Amino acid sequence: MRQQKSIFAALFPLFPENFVFPVCIFPEGVIFCMRGVWKGILFTAASIKATRGRGADFYRQHLANNDYYSEDGRVEGVWRGSLASAFHLDGTIVQPEAFSLFQQNLHPESRGKLTPRNNPHAVRFYDFQCSAQKSVSVMSLFDSRLIEAHRKAVEVGMRELERFAAVRIRKGESYATKNFEFTGKFIYAQYHHDNSRLLDPQLHTHNVIVNVTQEGNGSFKALDPSQMFKAIRYAGKSYQNELACECRRLGYELEMKRDAKGEITGFEIAGVPEEVLIRCSQRRQQIEKGITEFYEKNQRYPTAKEIKAITLKTRSRKMLERTEQQVREHKLSLLTDEERSRFADIAYEAEQMSFLLPSRPIQETPEQQIQKVAEQLFERSAVLSEDALLAEIQNQNLGNCNLDELRKTLDCVPGLVNLSRPSGNPYFTTETNLKQENYVIETVNAFRDLLPEIRSERKPFSKPPFLSGDHTAQREAIETILGSKSPFVLFRGVAGAGKTSTLKELCGCLKSGGVENIQLIAPTNSAVDVLKKERFTNAQTVASFLQNPQALPPKGSYLIIDESGLNSLSQGAGIIKLVLQNDYRVLFVGDARQHNSVESGDFFRLLEEHTQIPKATLTQIHRQQTAEYRRGIELVSAGLALEGFETLDQGGFVREGKGRYLEEAAESFMELTDQGKNPLNCIAVSPTHRECDALTAILREKLKAAGQLKAKTERNIVTFQSFGWTKAQLGNIANYQPGMKLFFTNRLKGIGKPGEMVGIEQVKSSGELVLSNGLTVNPRTIRSAVDVGESTELPVAEGDLVRFTVNLKTPEFKISNGSLAIATATPNEYSLLDAERRITGTVCLPESFHGIRHGWVMTSHASQGMTADHVVVAAEKMSKQAFYVGCSRGRFKLALHLPDRERFKEGLLRIPTERLSVADLVKSGEIEKPNLEHLRRIREQYDPDPYRLMRSCHLKRVVAKLRRAGRQATAAVMSVIRFKLSSKCRRNYVASRMEEYQRQLRKINVQAQERKMAETQATLQEHRVVEQESPATANEMKRNRPRPVRKGPER
Repeated sequence: MRQQKSIFAALFPLFPENFVFPVCIFPEGVIFCMRGVWKGILFTAASIKATRGRGADFYRQHLANNDYYSEDGRVEGVWRGSLASAFHLDGTIVQPEAFSLFQQNLHPESRGKLTPRNNPHAVRFYDFQCSAQKSVSVMSLFDSRLIEAHRKAVEVGMRELERFAAVRIRKGESYATKNFEFTGKFIYAQYHHDNSRLLDPQLHTHNVIVNVTQEGNGSFKALDPSQMFKAIRYAGKSYQNELACECRRLGYELEMKRDAKGEITGFEIAGVPEEVLIRCSQRRQQIEKGITEFYEKNQRYPTAKEIKAITLKTRSRKMLERTEQQVREHKLSLLTDEERSRFADIAYEAEQMSFLLPSRPIQETPEQQIQKVAEQLFERSAVLSEDALLAEIQNQNLGNCNLDELRKTLDCVPGLVNLSRPSGNPYFTTETNLKQENYVIETVNAFRDLLPEIRSERKPFSKPPFLSGDHTAQREAIETILGSKSPFVLFRGVAGAGKTSTLKELCGCLKSGGVENIQLIAPTNSAVDVLKKERFTNAQTVASFLQNPQALPPKGSYLIIDESGLNSLSQGAGIIKLVLQNDYRVLFVGDARQHNSVESGDFFRLLEEHTQIPKATLTQIHRQQTAEYRRGIELVSAGLALEGFETLDQGGFVREGKGRYLEEAAESFMELTDQGKNPLNCIAVSPTHRECDALTAILREKLKAAGQLKAKTERNIVTFQSFGWTKAQLGNIANYQPGMKLFFTNRLKGIGKPGEMVGIEQVKSSGELVLSNGLTVNPRTIRSAVDVGESTELPVAEGDLVRFTVNLKTPEFKISNGSLAIATATPNEYSLLDAERRITGTVCLPESFHGIRHGWVMTSHASQGMTADHVVVAAEKMSKQAFYVGCSRGRFKLALHLPDRERFKEGLLRIPTERLSVADLVKSGEIEKPNLEHLRRIREQYDPDPYRLMRSCHLKRVVAKLRRAGRQATAAVMSVIRFKLSSKCRRNYVASRMEEYQRQLRKINVQAQERKMAETQATLQEHRVVEQESPATANEMKRNRPRPVRKGPER
């Protein structure tokens, strides 16, 4: 069953469960916590502003004073960094005067202005705090070597962070841009501490970076900190890996710490129990309690500024005066006598082991470590920066890898391509992605104007039920598609623009134009079901189309790929390859501004932005029936999310509910469904599973109170909750832990059926899993048919709306992943709903089926493609894609509930939505186009003959022109043309055939001349005979003899 997580772990999933949240309080500055999409960050950052010039006060109050244990004690800071030598401060002790001068933007030697801009409220320092694992801090009470290990690791982390020091370029064309240049230089003051404010054992170091760097010409400029903030996880993992290596070198055994999803977040020293780690984290518990109270009051998690306020509120105003020895005794008092004795023994044994045993050999080579992580990361990202790669490689090999060796090996790993720029942090991609991306772009661009237009006599939208209304834009789109001379066409239609009705009319025009077979294809089974309901009976999924060559449509068919925005790059490249091989034409239908595929490569956006593919567009929305609602969605669909939000807000669709926004969202749902009597008329959307679960719980209680859910029939069923692992993670035995659940998404003969779930009893060292059903399996061989997660209990009552999470087909019924159903009074019995939310039948699922969740509230990803009369959206923050998809599901009414308007708008601007491609980087100028010869080589490996269709088209034209010629001449000319259009290796063969043809032609000419001469000789002989017999007759024959006709050379 799912274990209840702490509120702190839910708020900060990026930190390990035992990580002590660093506390940095600066009355004269602004504090913020850098968070990312990765787990296990050990670096945090705070910016310190230059308000009222009181740098000396900040120095005395918050850095030099060791107020953690004594008001009179002082911690000596030291200047570090490659830029420290420029001020002759390298390795010297930090003095208040120098610190104050930096804070005032003055040079500590010349006292002149340091950087060009002298804004009195500008940021002057960045405090990067680095904290050790809690078990390392506890064991440092018994082994001082761990203190030095922490400090050595801090140096490594700051060295790597310094590589990302950069300066903004403000010259020429880059004046008003965010372009930057790496300098790799900064200066920082370093302060080491060994306990928290509540005197918990906690090794941590403040690294206060001065906001200055030096350009190549020697001038000083302010830092552009954006690149350092982006690399904060990489610097933290570099610190963490170095600390783990040092702990191993000192003789300690380590245990990897994993989060609830089985992903590595850090390590701890073996032998230090979890209860000790919690007991020695009083400051964390204090802050966590404040965050819990905030969440209970506001129903959302606090922002960085709000965390600062909570931290200030929970912070002791004045620490008790204690000596360093008293502080040590206090920290030891947190441990029992037995624990102190055991930890002392562990420290002694580690010291002995470090002398007796040689250095531990690394289990895998750097190349193997890189390949394993690259397979995982590039499954969902086409392009990654070097720091992202190295951060995760170190994370998965803590204490077992060498950073310098990893960096040297990156350029040598087969299949990995270094895109070279920027040199400070280059981008990487895979050869597979590179060849697929270039294959798509070059093939689509090369096949323009090759095919004839499709001429149809049918006039679209000229028959019922389309006689009324304005269908001009749809007719123009169909004309553009029919008039294309390329086998590839793109059709972008915004949400609610009438793409389905346009496709119906297009199919009629195609059939009228002579297209015999039309095949519709969609990315998911639920999307296929929608197409079938629209009478596209032969619709199939993209996977079945690509993986079943025996079931391909006949040659010359017309393919329509619906929801192409959900196709990955590999799927798109596979479709294009089949189009060329089978003389298909294909129409890609979608909207790049909606959600994209889970796998790497935004195929539809790549076609739209980086190719010359013929495009047809529909931007006029028909779904929304009210003018203000429609206008807001039109702005969002055009990429103007903020303007669309403002329009919807002015129209009264946005409701700010503070801590009650989920409660108010549930009330809106009840109001729009007539107190739950018509629940299928409304869709409820939330962007995160946490918000979905919370809103579902509130909504179900209201439905029970209204009598729409039969509370007496409620029962708990066991369902599966996925961890969301990649295929690479599913195939890696190191990720599995006993107690996890294995869920079958496809049938495995003799092992499991779709929807079944088994537990993992044991993980064998041989790389196999022992399952609860007694079977033993290798995860790498079954990873395409399973998922991994945990089991949860789901309350289900009669009338509950549920959603299936797996495809299941039996002789009695068929359900699709994402389809909806209504629970009946009979256990495991459900009434199935179609795309229009109409009941189509009843199924009774087996007891072993666990692929089910509540369907009252769904994420924006799950709602894509759905339509209802009304939509309720509840979100703390959303990306542009989620905002667009979620808000555009309704026809008549939208209710957007959020806790804070300004924070929501900030999320629309800052949450990234598009994933980088190589073409994006080339277009923006961040990298140069990869080597053409290299691209040609890998393209030929992917498809040795991509121009077969082009040659075929040319040959057909030549054949049409030569039909009147004789068979021999036609065959000879065709052979020449065919081999000329073929590859260079056949040129010699073509030349020999040409010579043979010319020899035959000369032989024919000689034979003709010989026949002509023989005829002439015969005629002359006849004339001689006649002249001898009768001269008069001979003269008459000469006059009547026809004159010879001049002929050209015989062809």
